[in-house]
Amino acid sequence: AYGFDRGFDMFVSYGSGLVHPALDLCDGTTLSRLLQRGMDGDQMVIAKAKRWVRAHKEDRFFLYVHLFAPHRPYAPPHAYRDRWVDSGFKGVEVQGAAPGETLDPAVMDNVLQRYEAEVAYADSLVGQLLDSLKHLHIHDSTAVFITPDHGEAFGEHDNWEHGQTL
Repeated sequence: AYGFDRGFDMFVSYGSGLVHPALDLCDGTTLSRLLQRGMDGDQMVIAKAKRWVRAHKEDRFFLYVHLFAPHRPYAPPHAYRDRWVDSGFKGVEVQGAAPGETLDPAVMDNVLQRYEAEVAYADSLVGQLLDSLKHLHIHDSTAVFITPDHGEAFGEHDNWEHGQTL
């Protein structure tokens, strides 16, 4: 996991299948395997974080939670798809384009709508975690920092996805 686990007492990554040996909770299950099984890795992460906070609410703690959404493939849960994505779209749902390629405006709208649906979903998950802090009466004594790990390009300067530009 690129050293992301260094310095943590407990580290769980559904993306890479790494699990702290003491946990024995997903026996190396990766995010792609969870998705193949129709399971929501981000919801599992939030549920685990909420359980962890509940167990440590009396302690001083540092908790880092990283969600996968929004991320390709843009496949938001049905409730978010129904709200954000035009159900009348008849084209092929693409994830992006080759450098220099221009997408048809309807296809581009579909990509952006699915991305925005995933942003809304991630926002709701963060809200669930924040609500649990309120429920546990620790929200006033807990500092919360929210930051993305990167942005996403949608054809700006002929770039798609992330990792190629600043």
